[in-house]
Amino acid sequence: MIVLQKLVPICLCKVKVLMSCGKEEEEEFLENFFLALSQFNYDKAKEQAERERETAKQKGSIWVPFLTNLTQLAMAEKTYTSLLFLLPKGFLRKEVLYRSSSILINAGEL
Repeated sequence: MIVLQKLVPICLCKVKVLMSCGKEEEEEFLENFFLALSQFNYDKAKEQAERERETAKQKGSIWVPFLTNLTQLAMAEKTYTSLLFLLPKGFLRKEVLYRSSSILINAGEL
């Protein structure tokens, strides 16, 4: 969530620049990308961003770093929603934090 809060202003600034240039293809891509994110389809969003990044590289576009950030955003959101960062890394640690967080999120309290 923190990553999303930091990237959204950057994304919006770049979207405004792209929209002012009259680029309908980029606008359509961004709509599809964020639609996939909103539907928790992170792999599809990542694939779309990677595909668009390869196309932008071939065209020599200045949009490539932004597309790289979108790919990272999709993976960060996937990790955040799956709570993989809460799994214990030690051999003898219990999964109490992971289980309690999952229960709270499923109950809608977090």
